[in-house]
Amino acid sequence: MSGNSPALNIENFLSEARKVLLEAGVSPERAGELVSTFSKELAEPKQPCTKCKARRILVAVDFSPPAARAVETALSLAQDLAAKIAVVHVVDVSPVSISGTEHLTPATLEKLKREGESLCRSVVEKAHHVTAENFVRCGNPAGEILAVARLWHADLIVIGSHGRTTSSKFFLGSTVETVVRESDCPVMAVGPNGGCFCRNDNDCSDTNCHNNAKLTDYP
Repeated sequence: MSGNSPALNIENFLSEARKVLLEAGVSPERAGELVSTFSKELAEPKQPCTKCKARRILVAVDFSPPAARAVETALSLAQDLAAKIAVVHVVDVSPVSISGTEHLTPATLEKLKREGESLCRSVVEKAHHVTAENFVRCGNPAGEILAVARLWHADLIVIGSHGRTTSSKFFLGSTVETVVRESDCPVMAVGPNGGCFCRNDNDCSDTNCHNNAKLTDYP
């Protein structure tokens, strides 16, 4: 039989979570409390939140595994909440991104834009029974994502993150951190394994709410 059982996957996740917490400098007692909380939440069946006001979900995409997980999360939420979804891809033309690389010619830029448009269309095609549209922008990723979110009046931004650094400390990435810090709406950062860090400005008391966890809840 191929694949791992759900119970084994959860056990591995909890073991890895405890290891990451300890390596990040969290005390063994606090790490145990957090892992215990994770375990209880994973064991309880979750129902879609009925108090969330997210009716317009913006998901940022690129060609990375975390972005693919962010898409899965965003599409699932859109279906659960009967929300509209928009996909944004940013061709990074900031000086840092192109420094030391081949000169970004007009032809190269057009090629990158076409690839981004193709990526966005592939996501929209997956959005069955959900109203979806897409945006392809050129510029600084964080700035363009925030601009599209405001233009489109997004209620929630879903974006992929790297999850942690090579030293196993929690890490979102500069683009994600800027979006989390400067966004006018809640942000859900999805790690490569599906774990989420959220920043929520809405008042929602539902313990099953996907926005209930805040970025500041994590060490």
